[in-house]
Amino acid sequence: MSTNHVRLLYLPNEGKKNGKQIEGRTAFQTMLANGELQAYEVFSYWDELESGLSSAEVHEKLYQITCSFQPHILLWQHPTDFPVCTDTIMRIKSLNPSPLVVYDERDAYVWPQKSLPKGARNLARGCDVAFSSGLTTTGNLLVQAGARRVLYSPTAMDLVRFA
Repeated sequence: MSTNHVRLLYLPNEGKKNGKQIEGRTAFQTMLANGELQAYEVFSYWDELESGLSSAEVHEKLYQITCSFQPHILLWQHPTDFPVCTDTIMRIKSLNPSPLVVYDERDAYVWPQKSLPKGARNLARGCDVAFSSGLTTTGNLLVQAGARRVLYSPTAMDLVRFA
């Protein structure tokens, strides 16, 4: 499938505490404007939770948006402590057509100093592919959590090569 036929649903790690993810938003808006994406939507799960919705209501809203938008790719960025629900991911993956669920983790989780939060473990278990920031323990923690495919995107946080 060429990229200009891709429908992308982006779930950035943003909210009042984290601010907006300008880099990702700008890149995807530019791709849409250049015809490199067919369609692009943003669902800010932290904004929804901070607006007063319960986590169950946020998950239901995500499911409904996924049903109506019908993305090819659901890109979930760094959930931190958000209570990602495996059941919601499985409901989304059971849709026809089913989006590719991609987990983008750029934080440097190093056990035991900083463990992978439960929501992140749930997302790793349910995603189709996870991206990790380098050859640190984060990739191993994602695999231990149940991620079936982990790809590495090196950054300065790659403790194996840059420490």
